[in-house]
Amino acid sequence: GYGTPRWELLEPIIPSEPAQDEEGEKYDPLDFHPIVCMMHHSTCYQQTTKMKIKGVLWHCTGANNPWIKRYVQPDDDAPDRDELLALFGVNQYHNDWNHKEVWAGLNAWIGKLADGTVATVQTMPWDYKPWGCGGGCNDGWVQFEICEDDLHDKVYFEAAYNEAVKFTAYICKLYGIDPNAKVGNVPTILCH
Repeated sequence: GYGTPRWELLEPIIPSEPAQDEEGEKYDPLDFHPIVCMMHHSTCYQQTTKMKIKGVLWHCTGANNPWIKRYVQPDDDAPDRDELLALFGVNQYHNDWNHKEVWAGLNAWIGKLADGTVATVQTMPWDYKPWGCGGGCNDGWVQFEICEDDLHDKVYFEAAYNEAVKFTAYICKLYGIDPNAKVGNVPTILCH
């Protein structure tokens, strides 16, 4: 089945009056800048097709590893490879998702960088069909994965969740998606 965030528990954001962050600054969802590390070597990136964006689908890894480096590594020939490896850290086991052997792919990942801060990393263009779930949601839903930890770190949970909310707001604003709408019987924002 589908999971849906309980949006009714959040304070509504009135479009004519932007939300404010903790310091009282106006919050603009389009002022969100994911790190870009396209994973060109993945089979998904190489074989997928484009889609019309209808919504956002949340995933969680279900594994005790909150580090981006576990899943995201730059191409071997990426011009900014050294900078990205310094930012993410190096996956010494080479079991990241940027390989043709991995038959899955997502548009973005949320997790810890090498310095422990939480960030979003874009790994495919937003309009590329991800291979993250079965059924019709691979066609139309921007998909991202949240790197889980042992589920006992409240600080990490809140940072990752807040990053996911900001990312979702960014995609909704960018593509004019109503977060409370449905496409047929499928919510525009859901989790897998």
